Amino acid sequence: MSHPILVWTGIVISIISCIIIYSAIDNAKLAVPPVKVVAISNKSSDLLNYSIPYMVSFFALDLNSINSLLSFAFFMLVLFLLTLKTHNIFVNPILALLGYSLLHVVYEKDGETNQKSCLVKGTRPKKNDICRIVDLSDNISVISELNPLV
Repeated sequence: MSHPILVWTGIVISIISCIIIYSAIDNAKLAVPPVKVVAISNKSSDLLNYSIPYMVSFFALDLNSINSLLSFAFFMLVLFLLTLKTHNIFVNPILALLGYSLLHVVYEKDGETNQKSCLVKGTRPKKNDICRIVDLSDNISVISELNPLV
């Protein structure tokens, strides 16, 4: 490697980003009122759409070329800004590897029917289940507790 500082900086930033994403999702266990699930469908196949740009970027990466490293950094910056602007930053392959699924959930809250794309880890809710849904952004939420006691 001709540019170890750039390479190791990129690796450290990637690891820190993964830790931040995991902790943000894992710690979203706030005391929000429970809701009743009306309908649910699996959207985990959408994770593949977000994985392709991550995979394609590694095919021609030459760690000895400063131009290749700068191009990769620019590509990742643009990808980050696009996902941040579209509120899809929480939908990435790392979450899939950590066991999260993406679901489209229709639920009742305060007598009104709402829809959300939700991340869930472990047991998936079924129709008529009660759960807590924590909003992470306008488009993405987390099912933090299934069939809570209170």
